[in-house]
Order: sequence, then structure tokens, then C-alpha cells
Amino acid sequence: VLLIACVNVANLLLARAIARRREIAVRLALGASRGRVIRQLLAESLLLALLGAGFGALFAWWGKDLLLMLRPVGGTALVLDLHLDWRVLGFTTVVAVATGLGFGLAPALRATHLELKAEFQGAGCQRREGRFAPAHVLVVVQVALSLVLLVGAGLFTRTLHNLQAVDVGFNRIHLLLFQIDAVGAGRNREQVANLYRRLHERIAAVPGVQASTYSLQPLLSGHKIAGGGSFLSRSGVSGQKDLRIPVDFNGVGPRFFPTFEIPVLLGRGLDARDEAPGVEAVVVNETLARTCFGETNVIGRRT
Repeated sequence: VLLIACVNVANLLLARAIARRREIAVRLALGASRGRVIRQLLAESLLLALLGAGFGALFAWWGKDLLLMLRPVGGTALVLDLHLDWRVLGFTTVVAVATGLGFGLAPALRATHLELKAEFQGAGCQRREGRFAPAHVLVVVQVALSLVLLVGAGLFTRTLHNLQAVDVGFNRIHLLLFQIDAVGAGRNREQVANLYRRLHERIAAVPGVQASTYSLQPLLSGHKIAGGGSFLSRSGVSGQKDLRIPVDFNGVGPRFFPTFEIPVLLGRGLDARDEAPGVEAVVVNETLARTCFGETNVIGRRT
């Protein structure tokens, strides 16, 4: 995007230089050296680049909080330090100076390459540009870069659409997720359980809320709780050897499956009865059930 913008500005500077041919010719005729005129044009280009960098820094200062708000809930901790310190501002200044000088040099050289006699006789304005004139080359470069950017944006949009169309196994519509860290706030295990229970009751009582629940980790977050990745030891079934099956598990609250509209194929979902001390209720998915027990009924079975 920066290259496209710089090429566009360079082409505009070329067009502006053509409009100022007579002015530059008068300056050169009055004794101004070509180097001095080039320095003046580079100063104008540099000022334009620094103004763009200044507005870009202001936009970044305003938009950094918006970017942080777009982070997904849960998952692996994504640390984004968007603080605009001297390193960021220094890098921005260096890039602005480099682009201002780099993309302003060609228009400056082109604008000062004049034949004074032909300019004052009016013949300079009638001179035709060749096929490989700088303006034509810059237009080709800009179109090529824009095409690459559009193709990349199209592929990204298609990938995003495909991800949104994936059947994740639960209803994502009108679903609100938020995260709290009760343990980090100094609550013990018993206090955390009571806090979750009170939050669940109060949120369920909010008008418009159809269902609510809680879990130790959000679905599809990629985040593993302590001990969330483990193995199940399966005894040999029908002459097969013992297996250690890698599994991921999650601790969830009552009405978890109805809230996410996840169908329960056999048995029942989890409810308040399963929160009693000593109760060990587990719901497994179809893949794990088939891996451990084949096509038999898994209700009440143990690995």
C-alpha cells in the first residue's frame, strides 16, 4: 500500500512539474543552478512525505485501541504492544524521509531537464513523451502493484468466507463471549465456583438472554487449560491391544450444550445435578466414543 501511494504521488509530482515547466525555466534562466532547483523540489516532496507520516501517526494513535478490541476472546495469549514510543516514531520518520527523497528525486530530475531556448519559444510544451517516459512507467508500476494487492485481498476474503462457512458443530449466531480471570483476582477454587454460579444466574435473568453457561475455555480457542491435554488408557477390546488415546477436555457448566445448540446423540447433557461433590459426569464426542468402544452403546462405560 505504501509503494502504491508513493508511486501515485510521484506521478502527481511529475504532472505538477510539467505544469511548472515555464516557472522552472525562468528560474534557470535567471541564474539558479539545476542543483538548487532540485533541492527545492526535493524539499517540497519531503514536506509532503512528513505531513503524510504525521497524519499516519495520528491515525495510528487513534486506531490502536480499536485493533486491540478486535482480538478474539480466549485462545493463546496474543500480546500486542501498540504503544507509540520513540522507536515507532523514529522508524516512521526514517521511512517518510526515504520515501520523500526516493520518490521525489525522479520528478525533480525530470522537471529540471529542460532546453531553455525551446521552452521560451513554446516548443517544449509540444514535445511528446516516449513509450518509456517516467510517467508511463510509473502508471504501469502502479497498476501492477494494485493488481497484486487486489489479488491478495481477494484470496484473503475468500479464505475468510470459507472459514465462516465451516460447520463448527455449534450455533455461532447471536452468541456473546467474554472472559474473566477470577483466580488472578485472588479467588480460591470454592469462591470461583460460587462466582460462576452467581454470574450464570444473573446473566440468565437479563431480558433477551435465551440461555447462558460457562466453561474453562471457549470453544475453538486453541487454548489448553492446565491438564487439558491428556491421554485415555483403553483396555483391549475384542482382542485389540491396549491404546493410549490423546484427548482434550474442558470443564463446562450446566446447560452448556443447549446454549450452544450442540445436539446430544445418546444420554443427556450436563445439568445442576452434576455439580454435586463427588459426581464425575463426562460427555464425550462421537469420535472418541467410536475410537474407544466402536459401535456399541457407551452410556456408563469406562476406559
